[in-house]
Amino acid sequence: METNKEKQNINHQDDMFEEIFKMGTDMFFSKESEKESELYVPNLQKSKDGIYKAIIRFLPNVFNPKEPFVKKYVYWLRDPITGESFSVDCPSNVNKPSILQELFFRYNSSKSYEEKEYAKYFKRSVSYYSLVQIIKDDNDPDIVNTIKVYRYGQKIYNMIKGELESEIEDVTNPFDPLMGKNFYLVVTKVANNNNYDQSKFLSKTSPIVIDGKPISNTKEDKIKLYNYLKENSPSLDNYKFKEWTEDKTQKVYSYIKHVLPQKEILKINMLSNDQNISNENINSSINDSKSESQKYQMQDESVRQKPNDIPTSNINDNIDDDDFLNGIIDDIPF
Repeated sequence: METNKEKQNINHQDDMFEEIFKMGTDMFFSKESEKESELYVPNLQKSKDGIYKAIIRFLPNVFNPKEPFVKKYVYWLRDPITGESFSVDCPSNVNKPSILQELFFRYNSSKSYEEKEYAKYFKRSVSYYSLVQIIKDDNDPDIVNTIKVYRYGQKIYNMIKGELESEIEDVTNPFDPLMGKNFYLVVTKVANNNNYDQSKFLSKTSPIVIDGKPISNTKEDKIKLYNYLKENSPSLDNYKFKEWTEDKTQKVYSYIKHVLPQKEILKINMLSNDQNISNENINSSINDSKSESQKYQMQDESVRQKPNDIPTSNINDNIDDDDFLNGIIDDIPF
């Protein structure tokens, strides 16, 4: 007679055996890769004649209709020693002090020309994230009729806002599934940055098209639209503010340490207390990078790299020109 324990062991072995034949490929791909596949990133390298053209439709956020977009301030940084590029969300997005923002204000308000130059290193950009339906994209036909998350900057946001506040034409809500407008996206390269000046909303309003059929203002179609959005829309919550990890924190302070003169590094401790980061962590991140840059440290102050000496054009080919806005952009609610 088999005991209960023996039966459990046999059942467990059977389950494990079945799992061997059910192994998928998901385990080999990170969640970050899955998230990247959600993003709609027009790539000029895929375009014809250096111009990327597509037609997209801004969609309502089915999970939170009152929040059709996510807005956040981001810092795009690059280590001048390693050349590694990375981004961090500004803590001010959630009303927390930000050492990078503090440094920007400090140097930007300085009367010293040299210190004003250092302020360039701490400018943040604004990014918006919305759900879009890809209506036409000859550069990437496989994604047509799918719903993606589109990241855009202030320029396209202003076009959206212009539709809502038009004084010439009828006011239109681009996110309206019945009376919105398709968006003609045109991306060109200007001064090594993506440019969107030729993009525009089409003149006529139209309903969203699902499975080749425009939806109508009927209860049946509204249910169809709701189910379509719910089943196919990525979550915009994934693109909201993210706290700095320990690794990102170390990278930020290593970045600060490399772009500022040594005399300024000593002032960081005062700012760190506001951001709840211990002096020990700051000093550790600064000291950790000394071994990699002793030659850099020994350079005379007069020959150390200045802000304009460190290249920024290769930070990220996918970053549009809106991400390099000068100064701080004020909140502009709909």
